[in-house]
Amino acid sequence: VYIPRVFNKNRQKLFFFWNQEDWPTRTTINGQVTTPTALERAGDFSHSTVLAHDASGPTRQPVQLVYPAGSPCAGQPIPGNNLQNLSPSCPIPGAASNISNGLLNFIPAPNISGAAPDTQNFHFVTSTLNDNDDLNIRVNRALGGSSAGPRQRGPRNNLSFGFHCRAATANITNPFPSVGGTTSSRSFDVPIGYTRTFGKMINNARFDFNRTRIRTQNLYASQQNIAGDLGITGISNNPFDWELPNLSFTNFGSLTDTNPQLLRNQTWTFSDSLIWNHGKHTVRWGGDFRRTQINSEADGNPRGTFVFTGAYSGYDLADFLLGIAQQTSVQFGPNQTSTNNYHFRGNSWDLF
Repeated sequence: VYIPRVFNKNRQKLFFFWNQEDWPTRTTINGQVTTPTALERAGDFSHSTVLAHDASGPTRQPVQLVYPAGSPCAGQPIPGNNLQNLSPSCPIPGAASNISNGLLNFIPAPNISGAAPDTQNFHFVTSTLNDNDDLNIRVNRALGGSSAGPRQRGPRNNLSFGFHCRAATANITNPFPSVGGTTSSRSFDVPIGYTRTFGKMINNARFDFNRTRIRTQNLYASQQNIAGDLGITGISNNPFDWELPNLSFTNFGSLTDTNPQLLRNQTWTFSDSLIWNHGKHTVRWGGDFRRTQINSEADGNPRGTFVFTGAYSGYDLADFLLGIAQQTSVQFGPNQTSTNNYHFRGNSWDLF
C-alpha cells in the first residue's frame, strides 16, 4: 500500500489483495410432457387409451370407466366413458370435483397440434438465469522489525484480515409454466490471524466467522393461498408455505411445486498453535474451538401430495376429476400457522 505524502515510510509492511468476479449464466430448458386433452379435461374419456400387456406385447387399449367403490353402482361401467353421464341415483361419496376443477387451471392444455393420442403433447421452452458474484479482500500488516540499515532485520510479527463474500441467484423452472420459483444464497467469511515470534517459537492465533443464508421460494408463497382457497383442509395455512399441492399421475405429467425453505447457518472458530524449532526438530501444538449454529425453516410437505392411479374409476385423470386420490400425505409444523423451525447449536474442540 502506497499513498503519496500520506503512507510511504512503512509501505513495505502493508499489503493488500482484491478480487471480484461476476458471471451470469443462462441455460435453455426444453421439455415435453403429456397433459389432458380438451375432451379429457371435460370428463370425456371415450377416446382415451391405457397401456396394457398381453401375449403379443405392450398394446394400448380403450379406457373403461366404472363407478368407484362406495357408490350404489360400484363396479358398473360409466356410460360412454364420460363423467358427464354419471347417474344421479349413483352418487359417489367423498368426491371433491370442485377442488379438482380449480387445480385443473394450473395444468396446461396441449399446444402440439397433431400429436398422437396419449403421447407428449405439451412443449415448453424457457431459460434459467444463474447469477454468481464473488468478492475477496485480504489485508496483511507486518509489525515490528526494521526494513532499513546495514543490519536489515525483517518484521517478526504479522496481522492479517480477510473478507470473502459470495452471492448467487437462480431461477427454478418446471415443464409446467404455472410451477417454478427462485433460490438465492448469500455467504461471507471473515478470517483474522495474528502471528508473533518469540525467539525460536512462533505463535499463530486465528479467528474466523462465516455465515450462509439460502432461501428457496415458489411463485405463490406469501402471495396466494391456492390450496386453502380451493377448500383443501388439513394443510398448513402459513403464508410461508403457500403453494400448489403436489399431484402425481400415472398417464400424465405430474405437477410438483417448489417447496419453500430458509437456511441460516453460521460458525465461529477460535484456534491457536505454537511452533518450536530446536536444532533439526520442529514441534507444533495447539487447539481449536468451534461454535456452530444451524437454523432451518422448512416443511417437508405442507400443501399435501395426492396420488392418482385410476384405482377407483379405472383411469387416473378420472379419479382426479372426481376428487378421489389413492394416496395422500402431508407434513408440516406443530400447528397450521408455523413451520418446522429447527435451531441446532453445537460445540466442537480439539487439541493436538
